[in-house]
Amino acid sequence: MNIAARLRDGSQETVANDGSGSEALEPGSQVLTPADRAGSAEAAQGVPGGSKVLTPADGAGMRPDSGFRVEKLRDGFRQAYGHEEKGPLRFFFAPGRVNLIGEHTDYTGGLVLPAALSNGTWAVVCERNDKVVHLVSEGFTPKVICDLTEEIVNTPEDGWANYPKGIIKAFLAMGAAIPGLDIYFYGDIPKGAGLSSSASLELVTAVALNTVTRAGWDRLSLVRLAQEAENGFVGVNCGIMDQFSVGLGREGAALLLNCATLAYRHIPLALGKYRLVIADSCKQRDLGESKYNERRRECEDGFRIIKRYRPELANLGELGLREWEEVKKYLPAPTADRVEHVVRENHRVLSSAAALEDGDVLTFGRLMLESHRSLRDLYEVTGPELDALYEAARKAPGCVGTRMTGAGFGGCTVSLVEEKSLTDFQKYVARDYEARTGLRPIFYPVSVGGGAREISPAGEGDQSDPNPEDSGEGGALFSGEDGGKRENKLRQTGTSGC
Repeated sequence: MNIAARLRDGSQETVANDGSGSEALEPGSQVLTPADRAGSAEAAQGVPGGSKVLTPADGAGMRPDSGFRVEKLRDGFRQAYGHEEKGPLRFFFAPGRVNLIGEHTDYTGGLVLPAALSNGTWAVVCERNDKVVHLVSEGFTPKVICDLTEEIVNTPEDGWANYPKGIIKAFLAMGAAIPGLDIYFYGDIPKGAGLSSSASLELVTAVALNTVTRAGWDRLSLVRLAQEAENGFVGVNCGIMDQFSVGLGREGAALLLNCATLAYRHIPLALGKYRLVIADSCKQRDLGESKYNERRRECEDGFRIIKRYRPELANLGELGLREWEEVKKYLPAPTADRVEHVVRENHRVLSSAAALEDGDVLTFGRLMLESHRSLRDLYEVTGPELDALYEAARKAPGCVGTRMTGAGFGGCTVSLVEEKSLTDFQKYVARDYEARTGLRPIFYPVSVGGGAREISPAGEGDQSDPNPEDSGEGGALFSGEDGGKRENKLRQTGTSGC
């Protein structure tokens, strides 16, 4: 089902494609080609806390289920546990994710457009004959041990292992009969790049336990369980977007998700000659949590005012462009700016989905540029470093779209870049960004992959998943009898630029 006819607005931003880009990189800046897109062992680490990254010789750039990759994982398991496996090994994979557009809309019940990546986390699982689960991550010693006969608690010194421990505890609480297990984790998600390494670790554990215990829970149940475990056990107040896109991602597609209703649609992501490139600003988030909470409060305050005039709205995400024009006069500054970003960003998400369905990559790129400007000028969550990356990228060779991705105040951008210009793009951005900030960015060209799943031990492709998706696919993005009308309101033609 087509989301909408292509929605356009009048704003334009020229992206220069004729930058010099041929000069040598300053020492220390990192340029990664498609062959070594996984990054460096120092800068890119898989599970929270880190593991080494696969190099081209280790299989970087290969499918998660490639035979070569599976053999490397088998070798890693044997080295981690110091013995041959005592029983059949089972192999599982969960991707990382990048949010293409739809930033700071999730907690207002809005729309997002993430995509699963071919980078991710693997788990190799072997059953034991006791009631103990051993957890090992590449590059970490010692192993973490969970005694299933005792209460499982969050232990700070266990670090990354608290994520799978939270999943184990949730399965036990649901009555699952978990056997003793040896589990070996390996990841190639760049650390700190905002690509959801924690959700990847949670979902690979959840899918593995669901399979081993034959619990038979559908994928949406596992997604909810993983989010609740991160909220309740790990203590991170995340939304559901990360787990949803990791659990329900599809190769060659983005995922259009209503964060209030969890209705979703897979949107074709045929980028043709373009690639997605993540650029890490290498700026540690220092104001992120306090400003994040402040923005949430401002949106809540704004919605309380709007609700007086639009009582039919269930959340801020349902406010359309025309409705916004009618009620914005009632909001004080800067609350009005925050709400305007949310309203227009939701419109940009639908416009992006429509453009991608039409194969219009250039319109999608323009909407990415608009999104960043809105996050900079209206929502004020970018900061000097992300703005410097944005300015450098939009002028760089081959770039047709770029924006910050994630919470902001540091972190990463995602850019849409011609494949043939990848090296020149990275050189140009690295040089320009370092001149502006004194920092050296790290680049990760990424590919879109499928969701969490078991993979064949023979490296012959994915194992079938009896419940890969939930019935939310293809349904109305908004609930209720007037859900279609609400979607149409958000799709009304009008300017979506900030």
